[in-house]
Amino acid sequence: MKRREAIKQSAYVLGSSILIPPVAGVLNACGAKEASVPALEVLSSRQNSLVMDISDTLIPVTKTSGATDAGVNAFIDLVLRDVMTGEEAGTFLSSLEAFDQACLDSMGKTFHDCTPEEREQVLKASSDTPLYKSIRELTYRAYYTSEQGIKQNFNYVPIPGKYEACADMAGQEKRMKGNHL
Repeated sequence: MKRREAIKQSAYVLGSSILIPPVAGVLNACGAKEASVPALEVLSSRQNSLVMDISDTLIPVTKTSGATDAGVNAFIDLVLRDVMTGEEAGTFLSSLEAFDQACLDSMGKTFHDCTPEEREQVLKASSDTPLYKSIRELTYRAYYTSEQGIKQNFNYVPIPGKYEACADMAGQEKRMKGNHL
């Protein structure tokens, strides 16, 4: 009788040692995971706030998501870190500070504190500056290459079909992207 119980207990121990890792893996995988927001490495919190305000003025939230929802600020931070040289990134950041100071001088308040109409007015006044051209290009590039930008603003067709040189655009609310232009 003792031998049978010993074999039975050793079978339980062996079985549990085999089953515990997969069961623990399944239980850990079922836990809710928070969306990871990339940490900004180049932009300070103040500069990040200013970039978000400018990009949201350029692409505001309407029936589609806005620039901040698409993570434009993280893209700009990534470009500053990985694409621009140290001198170019320094020029961009100092121009960003000068832009906010110019807004403070002309409007009596920072860009963040301005109303949407005042923000548009400030951006129109600075439309010839290199900073405006750079941040506008980066904002549009980041937004329209993001999942929200492409799927909410275009009829994105990820699976290629036949090529149509002269596609009829009449009656479509959105432009076709992917295989069709």
